[in-house]
Amino acid sequence: MTLIIGWTLDRKAELDDFVILAKTRRQLRTAVRRVHTELAALGLVVHKKKRFIGRITTGFELLGYTLHPLRRLRPSAESVRRLKERTRRLYE
Repeated sequence: MTLIIGWTLDRKAELDDFVILAKTRRQLRTAVRRVHTELAALGLVVHKKKRFIGRITTGFELLGYTLHPLRRLRPSAESVRRLKERTRRLYE
């Protein structure tokens, strides 16, 4: 397991989304604990309702895309919905 910690932030809003991948639960717990420690040192916290901890075999959404190990990268349903809504507003 490799966990890279030691980034420099000029503003707190820059670290927005990140993914931790681990082969075992033990590695995941260790990585999450280290991330929480590093974020606490910066005065940041992980939002409990916005985090997702689960198996990647079910897929997940990140940065407007749906990531799934057996499928191609595609825009998330929410991104497509927002794009359609913005396009409709252009022609009102």
